[in-house]
Amino acid sequence: MTHSRLNGADPHPPLRPAAHSGTGRISANTGGARSAIRATMQRLAGAGLAPETRENVQIVLAEVINNIVEHAFAGNTAATFVIEFHLSPDQLQLTLTDRGRSFPAGRLPPPRVPDLSGPRATMPEGGFGWPLIRMLTSRLAYRRENGQNRLDLWFDLATPAAPDPAN
Repeated sequence: MTHSRLNGADPHPPLRPAAHSGTGRISANTGGARSAIRATMQRLAGAGLAPETRENVQIVLAEVINNIVEHAFAGNTAATFVIEFHLSPDQLQLTLTDRGRSFPAGRLPPPRVPDLSGPRATMPEGGFGWPLIRMLTSRLAYRRENGQNRLDLWFDLATPAAPDPAN
């Protein structure tokens, strides 16, 4: 089992009691990916997730799901994967599971942004997704077990400021 973690936290702590949760099976193709992102974002909006957080979640979901479709399943459009979310007052956890190819070396890609120092014509087309995902999540973890990939993504939710008693 391979773990990748940020902030030294347990990569797979028990789920907190969820105020809202949901699960969906998604087809590993472009249409399935779009539908999954749209449906998940609608459910999160309906659950009361703040618009600013939803924007970050949507960016992360688009990157992760695109990677699953393009790399884990690489053209196997009949394949499916699962997305779950658990939303509590202080945290959103997304879990994506699939039976596609694992990450190279069984680990998440390093948090390096591609080299941008060369001429514009030689700039890389990809390589920005994982640094962006790491920047927008509070924590993430990956493991491959029994032929299945599991990616957990956490978003810490800001606690609303207490009302100012002077007003």
